[in-house]
Amino acid sequence: MAARAPTYDTLTKELLPQVARWEHSSFVRNHLEPFLCERNGWKPGRLVAKAPKTRGYSYGFSADGKLLVAREGQFVFFHVHDADGITRLSFDASAIAWAEKQKGAEKDQANAKKLKSSARLVFENGRLVRVEAKWPGRPARVDTYEYDKKGRVVRVHVSEPKHVDEISYDASGKLAKVTWRHSTGHASERFRTPKKGDDLAKLLPQIKATLLEQIPRTLARAKIRDAAYAVVISTCLEEAPHLLPPRLTVGLVKDRDAIIAKGGKYVNDEIWNPESMPLRDAARLDLKDRALLALCKRANVAREDDTPVLVMLRMLAAALQKRGLRDALNAAPELLVFAMDVGGESAENAAMRMAPAKIRAKLAPKKLRGSATRRVK
Repeated sequence: MAARAPTYDTLTKELLPQVARWEHSSFVRNHLEPFLCERNGWKPGRLVAKAPKTRGYSYGFSADGKLLVAREGQFVFFHVHDADGITRLSFDASAIAWAEKQKGAEKDQANAKKLKSSARLVFENGRLVRVEAKWPGRPARVDTYEYDKKGRVVRVHVSEPKHVDEISYDASGKLAKVTWRHSTGHASERFRTPKKGDDLAKLLPQIKATLLEQIPRTLARAKIRDAAYAVVISTCLEEAPHLLPPRLTVGLVKDRDAIIAKGGKYVNDEIWNPESMPLRDAARLDLKDRALLALCKRANVAREDDTPVLVMLRMLAAALQKRGLRDALNAAPELLVFAMDVGGESAENAAMRMAPAKIRAKLAPKKLRGSATRRVK
């Protein structure tokens, strides 16, 4: 019979007193699994001097340098070392903290302290060769590490979902790129170390200027005859680092009228949601200019903060709104150009935030509802 995993209370009492040194960072830092951040498309966090005040990233080490505790966001990871490897046990520290504040909530506390996941890390000659991770109610995942003659990780074979992470290095031996090789043979880039000069401060103004020229051309080339009430420039920050070029979507008055006529609780959000617009991701709206794609490829690298990309898109939308798109579209008088993060904000809020005062007055719910029986000439 397999031994039961130590409880949260036991691990806290046994491991925290052994911590001799804490290390704090601005984001996740990988200490045990080589290139874990890069394989997820993340840039590892920077070391910081002070412990974060809320849900930050901190790592506790023993006097001999062993990682014992990792606090990453709302989760805490305990590492139990033995002669054959390391067992990593994770718990939801945020849920535990909440439960402990509730008086007479022993059941809530017990549920909050349940194990969220576990992993067994196996080493050979000081190198990690296998990680078997388990979650309640989910298939186990096995990562197998492969090294080259220089002792560098070159491939990680992953069981779930099945693929191979391929790690490449530049001539100086520094990490250059991580590629996700699908079981079909198709490859997609997950992480790339940016070249000197490829920082957002330099690239985003160039990308914005190129998009200012390309979007009107693309809209004109699409030859959309029906009256348009919205042009949405969207990205999804959850898909980082593949954020650029943005997606271009056109909302048509006839489709808006159909949504309004249908009604429903969320109609005001639905009429602005690009995912509800028939012209979403239409091939004729793809931004395919080679110069633009080259700039976007240089910008699409993992970073700690992707907000500047969204800020640039909002500035771009405002510039297009001011310039006007009547030469490119059959624009309704209330045409609104706005940018949004489809994975992180309400479409209605994003639209209203960017609507100029004169147009916002035309977009009042009562006036829009009347448009279901009114057509724009």
